[in-house]
Amino acid sequence: MLKAIKLWQVVLAAFVVLGGAGYGAYVLFFRADREVLAEDQQVIPVQFGDLINLVSTNGSLLYPNRETLA
Repeated sequence: MLKAIKLWQVVLAAFVVLGGAGYGAYVLFFRADREVLAEDQQVIPVQFGDLINLVSTNGSLLYPNRETLA
């Protein structure tokens, strides 16, 4: 099974693993404390689930222009 793996596949797998580890270390050590929010910004946590298209009303509709036709 391992003899079927070619050299380029090993190199590519090592590149992906080392690249992911390097990016994880970069985020962990250099970007964790550097994110400062402005006064008009806020952090909103991500929620997993289904998106629902829902419109609700809680009153009556008012039409600004009313005309009577004769």
